Amino acid sequence: MKRFIIQTVLLIMLPVLLSVAMCEHLLRRIPNDYSFKNEWLTNKVNFVKILSLGSSHSFYGIEPKCFSENAFNAAHVSQSIKYDHFIFSKFFDEMDSLKVLILPISYFSMFSFGPENGIEDWRVKYYSIYYGCKYHRFEPKYNLETYNGLHLEDVECSIHGKANHRTCNDLGKGTTYALENRAENWEESGSLAAKRHTETKIDTVILAKNKMMVEEMINKCGQKKVFVVILTMPAYHTYTENLDRKQLDLMIECCEYFEKRYDNVYYLNLLVDERFQPNDFFDADHLNEYGAEKLSRILDDYCDSLVFQK
Repeated sequence: MKRFIIQTVLLIMLPVLLSVAMCEHLLRRIPNDYSFKNEWLTNKVNFVKILSLGSSHSFYGIEPKCFSENAFNAAHVSQSIKYDHFIFSKFFDEMDSLKVLILPISYFSMFSFGPENGIEDWRVKYYSIYYGCKYHRFEPKYNLETYNGLHLEDVECSIHGKANHRTCNDLGKGTTYALENRAENWEESGSLAAKRHTETKIDTVILAKNKMMVEEMINKCGQKKVFVVILTMPAYHTYTENLDRKQLDLMIECCEYFEKRYDNVYYLNLLVDERFQPNDFFDADHLNEYGAEKLSRILDDYCDSLVFQK
């Protein structure tokens, strides 16, 4: 009887498991920013002379097409220093042409350690599945597209080859934060974003871990004579005026520490740069396509002065 029950359960479960496996396969076939960037870097790693990392601020705000040398944007929305470090470590040894690493550090960057414990923890699976990250290799929710639902509409679109979740251009910049898509009350996002990015209490352990990972990247770059430009991106005044002064000062202090300690590090703080006007922003802490072009030309000149004119 027991054997019969087991066989019956297996007969019922096997089609279900096969269906889930097929859905997982079809979902993974859908193009997205993570699979695109991993494949691009894997195939064209020696192409890159300027590599940019970072979160949504640089994902939407740095346009590699505006650089005079070959550049690529390896940022992702909500990407923390932990995952900057992962992407850097995965590809750096093969980057024989790299001259400049642009490492954006925002108001919040030094004080968070990845999206795992936040409302965007679902993003972690993209690093596991599409970049091959092993940080959470035994946790299903970080390794399966189907963990939080089968997304049958996406499965059907994948079958017909019509699904596409990629939102970046051919050199990695996000394309959806366009001026024409900006909300009428976009300035009001500043106070809300500042509050969301402010820690109630600074975790010194997380701060120390982030400093260690930044220094590891800096040291590896130094060994290959690669310059590191630590960048604080421009923001609108409704964001900057609502930042906690203590947290902001500590972030700037960390960036200045890296610059003073390492000969290959330069800190470019554009947080309140007056060259960026209202029509350069998508919301109070993200640039639109015009702001991205302006920033990228500034960065191109800066990188050129550091490396390519020497």
